[in-house]
Amino acid sequence: MAGRGAASGWRPPAVGGALDFARPVELPGGTQHARFTVARTRTDATPGAMLFVCQHHTPDVVWREDYLNQPNDALGLAEVIGIADDLGRIEQVYHVIFGDRVRRADDRATISAGDAPITFLSPVRFAERFGAPGEAVANPRPRLAALRVQLRTFDALEHVLLQNGVPCARGREQSILVGPVMGCGSLFEFAL
Repeated sequence: MAGRGAASGWRPPAVGGALDFARPVELPGGTQHARFTVARTRTDATPGAMLFVCQHHTPDVVWREDYLNQPNDALGLAEVIGIADDLGRIEQVYHVIFGDRVRRADDRATISAGDAPITFLSPVRFAERFGAPGEAVANPRPRLAALRVQLRTFDALEHVLLQNGVPCARGREQSILVGPVMGCGSLFEFAL
């Protein structure tokens, strides 16, 4: 990677500051550089998540049609799911950034921040949804814990998981779940 402050690798910018950087991308016509500017918030301003924004200066290099077809038939990210025992605090601090795009219900706080909402669930609701009561209730501190991925079909995903020896289970919401051990610490929920 090249750019300000990135001689030995990318590092997040200082809070409030922006970092310009680039990385080479091998394309059929030769190497091009993807260029970005990123900035992040203070971690105490966004409990449960490290929040940053990214401006793509060369979307034609990274958002390519030939990158979109996945062997598991994934269409895209549908939701980011977190756990928090104090949903009122989640609503309060995220409202500073997202304003009226933060909605609160008894068992959740939802942030509409693009195509995929960020939903913080109470530990009990998270356990009901994913069948993971022990871990969710024992560790209710704010954190992002699951990703919901929209699929075209279940057939291709099941084939890819079986082929790669990835254990999975049927979820309660007509979905397939891959646990956090195989998901680098995050639970994956695949759904139509």
